[in-house]
Amino acid sequence: MKNKTDEEWKADRKWLMQMKRELSYKLEDAKNNRVSYHVSEIECYIKNLERITE
Repeated sequence: MKNKTDEEWKADRKWLMQMKRELSYKLEDAKNNRVSYHVSEIECYIKNLERITE
């Protein structure tokens, strides 16, 4: 497995931050009962993304 360049790490981080943003929107929808997402599952995904992107 090759080492990632700074640009590759930046791209990965950007993608992870985008995923976190999208999950945050889904979480708000779930909390407001507008969709059938499971709040606890989405919160878990967000926590994992936060840990990865710190």
